[in-house]
Amino acid sequence: MLYKIPKSFINELLSNTNIVDIISSKIKTIKRGKNYYSICPFHNEKTPSFSISFEKQFYYCFGCHVHGNAIDFLINYEKMNFLESIKELSSLNGMKIPNSKIINKKYYKKKKLYDTLKKISLIYKNNIYKKKNKNVTKYLKTRKINKKSIETFSIGYSNNLKIIKNYYIKKNKKFIKNLIKSGILYKNTNNTIYNRFVERIMFPIKNLKGEINGFGGRTIFNKVPKYLNSPETIIFKKKENLYGLFETYKNNRKPIKKLLIVEGYFDVITLFQNKIKYAISILGTSINEKIIKKLFNITNTIICCYDGDDAGKKASWKTLKISLAYIEDNKILKFIFLPKGEDPDSIIKKEGHKKFLLRIKNAIPMSKFLFTKLLKNNKLSNPEEKTKFSIQVKNIIEKIPGKIIKFFLKKNLIKKLGISKVKNIKLQNKKKKKKKI
Repeated sequence: MLYKIPKSFINELLSNTNIVDIISSKIKTIKRGKNYYSICPFHNEKTPSFSISFEKQFYYCFGCHVHGNAIDFLINYEKMNFLESIKELSSLNGMKIPNSKIINKKYYKKKKLYDTLKKISLIYKNNIYKKKNKNVTKYLKTRKINKKSIETFSIGYSNNLKIIKNYYIKKNKKFIKNLIKSGILYKNTNNTIYNRFVERIMFPIKNLKGEINGFGGRTIFNKVPKYLNSPETIIFKKKENLYGLFETYKNNRKPIKKLLIVEGYFDVITLFQNKIKYAISILGTSINEKIIKKLFNITNTIICCYDGDDAGKKASWKTLKISLAYIEDNKILKFIFLPKGEDPDSIIKKEGHKKFLLRIKNAIPMSKFLFTKLLKNNKLSNPEEKTKFSIQVKNIIEKIPGKIIKFFLKKNLIKKLGISKVKNIKLQNKKKKKKKI
């Protein structure tokens, strides 16, 4: 329930809250004089510059300048919304949120769908271990997915619709309606209800709070399509979601040092099993600006590791172009190019954990990929080719907001074009003219 909460209550709540206790329960703090200090959870640093004042009930980072009260901290650190942070602090202080007549209907609708998907996910999980679904566990074994991963990622199986329908229609007809609204079930023109994901392994897609907002389904038979995602709903937007983001966020210290973008569900899970717990997958769609922006808000380093095929190479180049507008001086974009026919899932099974870590370590920086790609069909053998190359690179460089990286890219361009000598000649000519005068 979303209330319009009176300011007087918020002020009272903050006055009853000890911000030091709230933050110290989430991150390690050290007392120095009157204040408490910590490594900032919102940016990478080695020396603690994150200050928490008991007197002012306020936090401030001298490095990235992030600041706020206890509510702000819960919103930024725990990824809660405003109401959730109020509820959290109210619960800790034993205070009751005052009633209000203003209620957000959209919040109610979303909550119902989140609850519905949580319930259906439990049904899917239970299906995995049923005797009649042995072919599912057999398939997961062939993919070398262990029980721990099944639990961590809440992997399940969607079987016959009748089992869901017959069980729940007697107890709760609203549940069936919500399954339709969430896209799990759908009606045809004759009002017959069908299971969208029948006979598919189910991968819950979660937001940063761990709420399931959609599913990815993989057939274990020869059905088309091989992979199927939830349709668009009020809680699920395919282009804005990433698989494995919640698990990554949960299993890494904040701020997260790096994120590895891959293409598939099994890529994420297999990497996770091999102790690489910062892989996330796009949902069968090309990357977009919203995703890049979201990821750069979580980390300063993004590494792309797409499949070793032509589509993977095209996806890498597209990612580079889309990311340009977000390349600040502290933001890093790198690329891993896998051998032909390989993907992260297959290559780590062949090479093992250590060799894959080397691939991550040796990932190609954005700048190197940029020049390599543009020079591929341009030998710079004549002024026309150099002009074309120069225009291409300059158009790309101008889109980058980071001043330092922009400076070095321009310097690299000059080097590639070999025009430093021309500049020297111009300088010499100017000097000669001055002498004559």
